[in-house]
Amino acid sequence: MANAFDDMLKFLEGHIWVAVIAGMVFSLLFMIIIWRCCCKKKNQNTYTVIQGPGGDKRLNPNQVAGYGTNEASNRDVEKALNERGGSGDRQAALMRCRYWIRENQQFKILKHLDAIGHNESKDWFVVKPAKDVDQMMVMIEPTRSSLIPLTSDMQHIWNGLITLLQHPYIMPIKTFSMLQEQNQLIVLHDLCVKGSVKDLIHNTNPITSFDHKYSQRARPLALKKIAVIGKHVLQGLQFLKKRKFSYKALHSGNVLFNNGTYRLAGLETIFFGHKIKHHNLVVKALEKINGAQSSGELSWDYDVICFGRLLFEMALGHELRKSMPDPEQLTGKAEYMLIEILVIIFFHPDGRVPTIEEVLEQPLFEAVKCSEMDKYLAAPMINSKEIKQILKAGNKQKSLIKMIKSDVASAVSSSATTING
Repeated sequence: MANAFDDMLKFLEGHIWVAVIAGMVFSLLFMIIIWRCCCKKKNQNTYTVIQGPGGDKRLNPNQVAGYGTNEASNRDVEKALNERGGSGDRQAALMRCRYWIRENQQFKILKHLDAIGHNESKDWFVVKPAKDVDQMMVMIEPTRSSLIPLTSDMQHIWNGLITLLQHPYIMPIKTFSMLQEQNQLIVLHDLCVKGSVKDLIHNTNPITSFDHKYSQRARPLALKKIAVIGKHVLQGLQFLKKRKFSYKALHSGNVLFNNGTYRLAGLETIFFGHKIKHHNLVVKALEKINGAQSSGELSWDYDVICFGRLLFEMALGHELRKSMPDPEQLTGKAEYMLIEILVIIFFHPDGRVPTIEEVLEQPLFEAVKCSEMDKYLAAPMINSKEIKQILKAGNKQKSLIKMIKSDVASAVSSSATTING
């Protein structure tokens, strides 16, 4: 053994280049191993860009804090969706999204999210505009009871309407688009890293699946936090009321935290045939308070009852699962100031639903200063004939096409009566 070792040393002394090459090979292998490990770690913390017109690229995970694990390969997104339980509907939604991306090449798809809301007719994507922050894309399928048809003219009118609804406590819609052939709406707004009030109550990641994140233990919010959220929401509702815009989509999942304020989202909800999860309970509450004839169609009572339900959820840490709260649900389980407001909303001494303005006058909300409103200058509400028709359809909950036909028929009948007279 010793002789063999001596012979090897004598060989290397005469052929030093062999030792140099061997050292270089081992160094190269070591560097390759280190590089592969670093790449693997990096890939675990990046989005996968789904193939679009700009090709595949890796994007910085810090664009959305806490989001994005590498769940799919760039080469075969559909296969990855199947491996993690993606359904045919989910793949169809991805294809529709890709179709829209091809028509709007300034965007790239970063992530196809699981169902983060309860509405099964929606799909959620995180997308990246070319020169803007990451945005949430919500793809919505209108129902048969949609009030507004999906046409290019109507898309133009709706975009004009939402431009007039800019407000510090209304979530701004960055892009609104209609896919008539696919029967889909596309709504884009800034990605809210902290999510909604419901996410805050459950202290959960806003882009995990609805069933998972809201199975987490919830907790009531602090009184000061409730006061701020309540003031922002009521200010937003009051603005929509002044604009004669029927909202009827208020719940904790539709109040998003964005740029230091709480903003109302889901403005399109009722206009395209959708209702909030507890719609029937809201209507029952209105019937109990106002009488069987009232469903809140021609008033803002519906939004006030929804606000009462939101206030209950923030105060107690869980949803109100009945149309009206029971006294034993409130006594000793929430701050007195909150109980007082809930009693005014659900059990008003005059046997009616208070107005938004009356709720805003409560001391808890009056004490909150809204610095955002000091700099806000509302755009003049110069409504075109078409926008007035949309607002009227929302308030009457009547199909725009049927309403126009009815108006035309009434006009023709009136003209005929005048001529005959």
